[in-house]
Amino acid sequence: SLTNALPTAATKGDSGGKNRDSKVPTDPASPNAFLIWDFNAGNKNYLDGFLNQFERAPSSAACSYVQDARRGNRVLKVIASKKADGYCGYWMQIVDFKATTKTYVDITPYKYFTFMVRGAKGREDFTIQSADKVWTIKEDSVPIGEVEKYLKKGITTNWQEVVIPIEEFTGVEKSE
Repeated sequence: SLTNALPTAATKGDSGGKNRDSKVPTDPASPNAFLIWDFNAGNKNYLDGFLNQFERAPSSAACSYVQDARRGNRVLKVIASKKADGYCGYWMQIVDFKATTKTYVDITPYKYFTFMVRGAKGREDFTIQSADKVWTIKEDSVPIGEVEKYLKKGITTNWQEVVIPIEEFTGVEKSE
């Protein structure tokens, strides 16, 4: 069983303010960050994208929002149970899902994709994947790597920042 809570998702780097929409807040602690989601507004991010779980039996996944007293904000809680013949997880759109013409985020000005994670027991792991326009049409994505690759001690019960270099997003068009 895997439990992860992610309070933010942001790309960081020397963005020079590119790709910022007026409705997307800037994190005062990271002025070069493009904040995508803080989960305080629920199931819709700052780019009007959504998230949800996916699963195929016998695996299962569930997402919910919980208040994190230590951090003072809501976090996304994912509980997943991966079995040999199934798959499960959650997806997060970084595009306006309802728009007639999809405008994908150009991540080339950024250096990193970051988020915070902690486990219920520690030693949990999951795969980070990405999709551009082509992969979205296929309803699939490209694996970037296991989260433990980006954490020296793996997932623990303490909050840790996962920092993934944008250059590792191979197999997807980074400008869409």
